[in-house]
Amino acid sequence: MLEDNTELLKEIASLKERHLALLKDATSFNEKKAINASRTMNTTPEKAKLLAVANQQKQEIELLKLEIQSLRTKRGHVSMDVTTLHEEPRSSKKVVP
Repeated sequence: MLEDNTELLKEIASLKERHLALLKDATSFNEKKAINASRTMNTTPEKAKLLAVANQQKQEIELLKLEIQSLRTKRGHVSMDVTTLHEEPRSSKKVVP
């Protein structure tokens, strides 16, 4: 009888260990599933925000290109060199005798 009880207690202990292992696996699986679900939910709005920022930057770049082009063609002539934009026009220099 004592040996039967010992065997039953050992079986109960092994079943409890197995039960805990199964609970641990199920919990980790559910946590991973929840994390993946939250990532996919966060990805869509984040992607939309990034696309909006990229489009806005693209528009700003185009406006800057137009502004640069208008500055290059100022005064009726096209200036290809950036350094010439910063030089004084030759006709405006005063000659001191």
